[in-house]
Amino acid sequence: MKRIIGIIGTLILLVSVYNTTFTVNTATVEQSTVKAIDTVSYPDYSLLYTCKDDIKKDTCLIVNIQDAQLLMKIARQEGGPTLDGQLWSMRTIFNRLSNGSFGNSIWEIVSSDGQFEVFTSGAYINADVNANSHIALAMIEGGWDDTDGALYWHAEDSSEGSWHENNLTYIATVEGNRYYK
Repeated sequence: MKRIIGIIGTLILLVSVYNTTFTVNTATVEQSTVKAIDTVSYPDYSLLYTCKDDIKKDTCLIVNIQDAQLLMKIARQEGGPTLDGQLWSMRTIFNRLSNGSFGNSIWEIVSSDGQFEVFTSGAYINADVNANSHIALAMIEGGWDDTDGALYWHAEDSSEGSWHENNLTYIATVEGNRYYK
């Protein structure tokens, strides 16, 4: 229940932070509102939902703002601007964290040799984190996981004959990335 309240609180916060109002009529959202939210960048990470002190730390995925910032930038670069793309790339990094074989922190996982080109090249530094980045993190902290345990991904156009294709189980293609376990 706390997780659901946290997600709802985050969504309300995002709407107020962006000074955007939603008009909903039978599940229809105005297109101009969605574009405004999707393309706005908001650098105040202090308003980001993360696990609070009143929640047991062993159930938290991220416990500090630096990890949250790094994760959102990597997911934005890797997953693209959409919520689905960022959800899948972010959740896959969390799956690696839970697995324990890839590192014990977000930093260790994304900085591992040969794993994230956007990290080693420094491209993530200028990533334009958007509202979807914040929503994705809140959803994952709230328990979202439709990735079926994905641990790897690569760009869809580089899949033929790849190590992933030959050695792993394909799960899904989301926003141009193929996910595997």
